[in-house]
Amino acid sequence: MILTGPLINALAVLVAALVGALLHRGLSERITETVTKCVGMCVLVIGIRGAIRTVAGNDFINENIEIIAVISVALGALIGELLHIDEHLSRLGDRLGARLSRGGEAGARFGEGFVSATMIFCVGAWAITGSIASASGEHTSLIAKSVVDAITALMLASSLGLGVSLSSLSLLLYQGGLTVLAFYLGSFLSPAAIGSMGIVGSILVMIVGTNL
Repeated sequence: MILTGPLINALAVLVAALVGALLHRGLSERITETVTKCVGMCVLVIGIRGAIRTVAGNDFINENIEIIAVISVALGALIGELLHIDEHLSRLGDRLGARLSRGGEAGARFGEGFVSATMIFCVGAWAITGSIASASGEHTSLIAKSVVDAITALMLASSLGLGVSLSSLSLLLYQGGLTVLAFYLGSFLSPAAIGSMGIVGSILVMIVGTNL
């Protein structure tokens, strides 16, 4: 089954986020704030490490990657602001949070957890290369990613709550869609394109960590 990898990854995030959300309920506001800052620092390190690994492990990185990264992030930010993508995602998360938690602070933070976790788990080269590999029946990459994502989901949910669990759906749709496309269209992305996307994705993860 070509979707085995994406399904395992999404399930790992869901279970870990639910466990983290249970831990979150037992934490005071002061402890939650401290944990959130610590998680933000860890996410920042994950982004930096991802960028270093992408550059070190990819011989096809474009020599003008700095310019590509600046243009990609700036253009993406412009398009996102014009389309109000962050607002729509946050509003969706807040609505679901309000229904599930009946309002309150938990409902207000639901959207933040959903958006932050979705960004962390979906951007980057690993999600792309792992999905392409799963299309050929090789799920090892996404299974390894599942372990890392589960640990991250546990930490995020312990500080941001139940909203992190909803990112498992985003992750399944994103990686599952890439896997299906790769299955029917083959390896449609060149190594250089994947490497460039990995750098830009790592920058976005750093931004999420800084925001947290």
